[in-house]
Amino acid sequence: MRLSFLILMFVVTLAMNAQEYSFAKIEPSLLKNADAVVRLDESTVLLKSSDFMEVKSKRVVTVLNESGSKHINATVFYDKEKWIKNLEAIILDANGKEIEKFKEKDFI
Repeated sequence: MRLSFLILMFVVTLAMNAQEYSFAKIEPSLLKNADAVVRLDESTVLLKSSDFMEVKSKRVVTVLNESGSKHINATVFYDKEKWIKNLEAIILDANGKEIEKFKEKDFI
């Protein structure tokens, strides 16, 4: 059986409910000696049939300094059996307000 993967969405930072991702909402104990805080990292797998499934992924990372950039880990893999249907990344400011949005066409 050959499984085909459909990656619907990969979001580095999530715009919906932006206030939820405000810097002020980070637990102070998580900030001590931290370069970044991973706020959300979830994947949902929906088995549509015996040979087709959808994978939805969301990842929210608050980068605290230059060294924290390596924790973004914004990668999506695909091949002939796996393809990307929707891809976006949203950069938020410290208040959770959207400052820049990237769509699939912006990625290499």
